[in-house]
Amino acid sequence: MGWLFAVALGTQKQSGHVVWLSLLPIAAGHALAIGLVVAATALLGAVVPVSHWHNVRVFIHVLSRSFYETVRLGTISALGVSR
Repeated sequence: MGWLFAVALGTQKQSGHVVWLSLLPIAAGHALAIGLVVAATALLGAVVPVSHWHNVRVFIHVLSRSFYETVRLGTISALGVSR
């Protein structure tokens, strides 16, 4: 949603230049996130043999899916209050 705020700021200031300047921090944040994923993958590759990556991927998928379903069903809400 950062691009929406950048466009709103550019519209408010009536300047396309402001839009491009507002998009720079968003692009930097995306580059940082991609860099972190690449670093985490490289670290995983250094610690876990390639033959075990499938097991790690399945573990992460099952863990994240179970957390999602727990939140979706209302057992745990974002604020920690159950229904």
